[in-house]
Amino acid sequence: MKNSIYYYCSVLFLAFIFSNSSFAQENTSQIQYSIYGGAALPQGDFSSTSVKKAGFANTGFCAMIESSNILSESMNWISSFSLAVNSVDEVSMENQLSGITVTTGNYLTSWIMTGIGFQTIASPTVKIYSLGQIGLLLSKLPDITFSSGGQSITQTTNTGTAFAYGFGAGVITK
Repeated sequence: MKNSIYYYCSVLFLAFIFSNSSFAQENTSQIQYSIYGGAALPQGDFSSTSVKKAGFANTGFCAMIESSNILSESMNWISSFSLAVNSVDEVSMENQLSGITVTTGNYLTSWIMTGIGFQTIASPTVKIYSLGQIGLLLSKLPDITFSSGGQSITQTTNTGTAFAYGFGAGVITK
């Protein structure tokens, strides 16, 4: 079930990217592709190791691919797929569970987003832009195995889905 959701969303996303240019009214349509990468920094309870709702998440990595279809001089249609991976702090978890060995997978979070971006020229070397996107968030908690005295028990989870949205603004300089 969880793999079918990822496959369905991936196919839908790729179909959208490759069909964007078919909606262009003129031959001036231009598609740009970007790849981003960086740190996935856990915040609040997600990174905590000392509260009841602690997530024990370590700093991970995030990657994103983006397609931007230029609709006009000031408007873009932007679609993106992001993936964040965070490992679990097993040592901190074991320290709170005396005599129990903990083995885990990773937190996986992905966003499939699409929306409109606007930009305006502030000066010959500066552009100001804004962006609004909506989409789907898919999140997978790690399976956790607790072992003690030759016995083990595994806690498994399903993939969670939620509506996602994002807004942003910034400055582009040449």
